[in-house]
Amino acid sequence: MRFPRVTTACTGVALAAILLTACTSGDEKSAVSDPTSTGPTTSLTRPNADFTVAIRQLKRVKPTDRPKIKAAASAPIQAWFNGAFIEGDYPRDDYSDGMKSWTPDAAALAKRDQGTTTNAALGKDVIAVVADEQHADLYVFASKGSPGGATARVRLRLTEEKPTGELVQVAVTGSVYLTRVKSGWKIFGYDLQRKVVPA
Repeated sequence: MRFPRVTTACTGVALAAILLTACTSGDEKSAVSDPTSTGPTTSLTRPNADFTVAIRQLKRVKPTDRPKIKAAASAPIQAWFNGAFIEGDYPRDDYSDGMKSWTPDAAALAKRDQGTTTNAALGKDVIAVVADEQHADLYVFASKGSPGGATARVRLRLTEEKPTGELVQVAVTGSVYLTRVKSGWKIFGYDLQRKVVPA
């Protein structure tokens, strides 16, 4: 187990407003484009894949407690995925929301490694991002029925669109380490890899 270290290594094109007039009979009205609309139009409009979680290890707890533990331990991972990669307007360069589910020390290191822990490496050069897969396998450690920590093996696959229409696929995989604190669960360590390939 490694804490917390990572070993990895456009401007929008303004579009002139176009006036479209449809001449038809009857009560149909003319269609006019929005004259305030600027910037490239994205073709990447499919919905994000659902965030899925599986518990691979959780012993010495009541079966009825498993759903609650699963939801609580996976919450900081989903918050990280959303804030650091999926949600927000693109192009962008602020990923601070993605670090809110991390402990302060881990968040500081993750900011240093934001080329892997966030979408910062491409965020200024893309206009849309869609999650093709977002998944976590949880290995939860419990003592006397009370969980205190977990390792999560994560997979996040994204398709991202550049202003030119070019699509690229980004995969972030590896492990994050979670601890239970008074406010819930937090990510306190990570070992992640990032890969980019043409779509």
